Amino acid sequence: MALSLNNIVNVDMVFSPKAAQTRGFGILCILGDTKNVITAGEGYRTYTSSDDVATDFGDDAPETLAAMAYFSQSPKPQTLIIAEPWDSTTDTAISTRVSKLFADYGRNFYGFITATSATVSDDEILKIAQIVESSADSHIYGITLTDLTCANSVYTDESTDLPSKLKRGQYTRTIVFATQYDADDAAYRLNKYLCASALGRMFSVNFSGSMTTITLKFKQAPSLQPTNLTQSQDTNLTARNVNKYVIMSNDTYIIEEGVMSSGMWADERHGSDWLQDLIQTTVYNVLYQSKTKIPQTDDGVARLMAAVANAIDQAVINGFVAPGVWNSDPFGDLESGAYLEKGYYLYAPSVNDQLQNEREARKSPVIQAGIKLAGAIHSVPIIVNINR
Repeated sequence: MALSLNNIVNVDMVFSPKAAQTRGFGILCILGDTKNVITAGEGYRTYTSSDDVATDFGDDAPETLAAMAYFSQSPKPQTLIIAEPWDSTTDTAISTRVSKLFADYGRNFYGFITATSATVSDDEILKIAQIVESSADSHIYGITLTDLTCANSVYTDESTDLPSKLKRGQYTRTIVFATQYDADDAAYRLNKYLCASALGRMFSVNFSGSMTTITLKFKQAPSLQPTNLTQSQDTNLTARNVNKYVIMSNDTYIIEEGVMSSGMWADERHGSDWLQDLIQTTVYNVLYQSKTKIPQTDDGVARLMAAVANAIDQAVINGFVAPGVWNSDPFGDLESGAYLEKGYYLYAPSVNDQLQNEREARKSPVIQAGIKLAGAIHSVPIIVNINR
């Protein structure tokens, strides 16, 4: 018998574990109340077209209409999921159903809306907004208002309408739209799901690309009818941080303003959630995939900082972060007024300065990042000086 080469040269092939995956920030979850489609215990179904939704739910089901508004966007979002339905005939509140949905499947989607035949009360909408705001996983909750009563009154701190309460509550994860709606006019039947259309446009962003990030303002809502507002109505809705799809005087139709209920820009909410997840997953994979330990030394911390830099570099590439002047508080060697040539600054103190209890707990020194968002231009002041 021939002797094994292992006696002389012994080679072991060691494979790195597969990297942990980032979350998807382009998936909408619809919670409806159509029965006898998605069975108990199924959780949810995934769809890539409104035709498939219509096949399951029927042409006029709320879930189908919401899916049509979502998939009518250009460019078209790729995926949505429809959850097991809420039973609107029982005493169970829809917010209770939402709480369980988020606990069971919250990491599998990012956007969330309801599409039901039953009316969801303002109190339940507020409870859902609170669930979304406090969820362990980041989400955006979309609401469409078809009652424009609040557009006819000036916003005050005593206003009791739903968007005013959401504004004062500083909800950064709820986005509200207002629209005209006529249940007897087929042209308006998708307007009830304007939020699905707008989120569909947001969720078509590919953060892995180059200069792919967008602002929601100026975008269209294909297949939906724009709302004809007076300047006063538009101002009253804007004061409540309510978005709308409007007719401009030059016969163009645009979504404005593109803000969350708190006033935070929707694209900044979306982009910061994506970047937080990317940084978290990238640093985790350094720890998870390393063949040997990451030493608790300055070199080890530098390796973690490099992972953070790689993540933020992609935010620069896709246009979410850009070079600019740092106007916030100083930290590390970064002073207020300094110019961030790369669009960001990273800092971590030396491990030699750590408290002993933190070192014994094998904690890294805190890594701080200062990033400059690229922002977006929404208005342009122009002065033309004329000389005869």
